[in-house]
Amino acid sequence: MGKFAIFIFTNDNSTILKGLIRNIISLKNEINIHIIDDSSHLKEKHLNKIVAREINENAYLGSEEFELFYPQNERSKEKLMSIGNSKWNLGTARNFAVDYSKSNDYDKVLFVDQDIININISELKKGFEILDNDKFISFILEGLTDDSIIGHLATKYGLQNDTETLLSGGFFYFNPYALTNRFLNIYNEDWILQLLESDKQRVLLPYKVKHLGDLKNIISLEELIFQEIGELVIDGLLEDIDCLNRGMDFWIKIISDRKLYIRGLREIINEYGNNYVGNILSLLLDNYQIVYENLNMQIKNK
Repeated sequence: MGKFAIFIFTNDNSTILKGLIRNIISLKNEINIHIIDDSSHLKEKHLNKIVAREINENAYLGSEEFELFYPQNERSKEKLMSIGNSKWNLGTARNFAVDYSKSNDYDKVLFVDQDIININISELKKGFEILDNDKFISFILEGLTDDSIIGHLATKYGLQNDTETLLSGGFFYFNPYALTNRFLNIYNEDWILQLLESDKQRVLLPYKVKHLGDLKNIISLEELIFQEIGELVIDGLLEDIDCLNRGMDFWIKIISDRKLYIRGLREIINEYGNNYVGNILSLLLDNYQIVYENLNMQIKNK
């Protein structure tokens, strides 16, 4: 009998976290439950620690625990940036949970994002029962689809998306010892890992949980640029599983195809008269050199 664990990833939203904990706290004597707190606000960190104490004294894992876990020389060698610093750190937080799992001999883990609700406990346990070294497992996510802003826009405006189905990291079972790759600390880190771990079977069980959230009415150029890095890496991996070791000549074609896709989406959106979104996509295309430079930096520092 192995050791199981649930890692809940939270970021500056103790109210949502409380609801999730209430949903699964009955498992605390059967399955190890930990909160990975990437909050940057002191008030939220304090409230999350209070929530964690309802589980046990070792449930909370925040920035201080991160720095104790990784010695300073190791953080420098691996270029590790701590969690809880107001930056996007989900890939780093997920790797922390993987390393913590191995240090505690957890051989089956479930990653859950703070905005997942309506979890059926008996179904959750079945996920652990079915999991083996060769599988990634998830449930059907109702509510907000796990996708990028452009992915949501493409769906809304009927642009076909041929990308293969990947499981959501928002509710994600795996064996940490079976991984041969790390989560990249960029957008799409969960989908990227699945493609890198190409020997793993992806299993979507017929159970449902709900993903909270609504589509944003306000779209920022900064967020679009941030997401584009991960979108390009997915496109690259679908073309060549070894793409992260390829030079930028390889990525020129990937970028060209992606920009063509965005232009096509923009044309459709403009036909619907949504000038605001069309203009934002135009700004993204005008600033794609920033995307290129950030992608180049990520590949060099992977």
